[in-house]
This record gives sequence, structure tokens and C-alpha cells, in this order.
Amino acid sequence: MDAVRKRREYIIWEKSIEEEKKRIEFLKQMKQETMRCNVISQRIALQEYLADKQEQIAADLELWADDEKIKTLKRDAVDAMLDEWLSEFALVQPSQFFRDHPTNDSELVCGIQAEKEFMLTTLEYFGLPKKYMEGKGHFPTWGKEKLDDKKTAMRKKA
Repeated sequence: MDAVRKRREYIIWEKSIEEEKKRIEFLKQMKQETMRCNVISQRIALQEYLADKQEQIAADLELWADDEKIKTLKRDAVDAMLDEWLSEFALVQPSQFFRDHPTNDSELVCGIQAEKEFMLTTLEYFGLPKKYMEGKGHFPTWGKEKLDDKKTAMRKKA
């Protein structure tokens, strides 16, 4: 009887060890999937991607460096530039794991925003005024300061 009891205890112990291994594996996979789709890791990926395209971005912005030309800049042109810059960037989307194991983690951005929207919300996080692309947050004296400086310089010459 003792041998049978010991064998049953051993089998129960083995099952508990196996269940613990499965639980640890599940938690490990949940952590990996969560980290892939976390807003911070997505921002880091975006930052690295844009850092690699830094020369192209600088060249595109240099085309608009002229004060007269920048006055003609419209939203469509900016959207086209953003689309071009983000053409090869993709947010990490959730795998089948999250469909099988739903979560209410508010830090996940997978499938919520498009790449351009994510870039703009990231820029807002770092100080860009909200709804900047709709014209909100522009400095009210934008462009007038240089005009005032020119007028002041002309008065000094006269």
C-alpha cells in the first residue's frame, strides 16, 4: 500500500511540476507579446526608424527652408512627406496569442492607430501641440517676427 501511495504522490507531484512549467511558459509568452506591442517599445522602434531616415528627412525639410516657399506649404504636402517617411515603417500588430488570450492592457497600441497617427501622437507626447496638423497650436506671431525685424532694420537705416 505504501508503494502505491508513494507512486500516486509522485504522479501528483509530476503533474504539478508540469502545470507550473506550462504556466511559466504562458507568462513568458504573454510578457514577450506585451513588450512587442507596448507603446514605449513602439515609440523606440519609430525613433530608430526615423533616425535611419534622418538624411532623407533633413533633405526634404531643406527644400522648404525658404521663408517664401514655406508660406505655400499646405497640409496635403505635409501628409505626403509623412507618408513617404513612414512608407517602410509598420507598427507591430498582435499575434494570434492575443486573440486566444484577450487582455485589457491599456499600454498596447496594436491595431489601434495607423503609423502616421502614431507618429503624431508620439510627437504630441514629446511636446507637439495637440491637433497641430489641423492648424491648432501655431504661434500667433509666426512669420511676423522676421517681418518686424526687417521693418526695424529699415527704420534704423533711414
